[in-house]
Amino acid sequence: MELDLTPWVSPSSRQKVDPLYELVGVVEHEGNSLRHGHYTAQARRGGVWHTFDDSRVTSSGSVPHLRHDRVTLAFYQRRGDGGALVRQDPETPATWPHAHPAEWGSTLHSM
Repeated sequence: MELDLTPWVSPSSRQKVDPLYELVGVVEHEGNSLRHGHYTAQARRGGVWHTFDDSRVTSSGSVPHLRHDRVTLAFYQRRGDGGALVRQDPETPATWPHAHPAEWGSTLHSM
C-alpha cells in the first residue's frame, strides 16, 4: 500500500527523494471502545508480513486485509531511502530528505 504526499509538498521544497511512502505496519483494534476490545499488530519485514495476536504470530507474503474501521495506527516508510533511519538535526543537513538552500548553512548551528 502506497501513500503519495506529492500533492501536499511544495514544489519549492526540492525533495531529494519523491515523497512516496510504503505501509510497513498497522495496529488494529476490534471492540466497542478503546478501553474494551482486542488489539493486534501487523508488520512487514523483508517483504514478509507478520501478524501479532497476543502470543500467536503468523506470517504471510501478501499485504494483509485491513479493515478501515479497525486500523488505529498506520506506519509508513519513505521509499528510496534504502531503509536507513537517520536522525535529522541541524548538525547533519546532508541527511535530510529535502535539499536545503546554501544560505541556511550559517544559521543551522544557531537553531
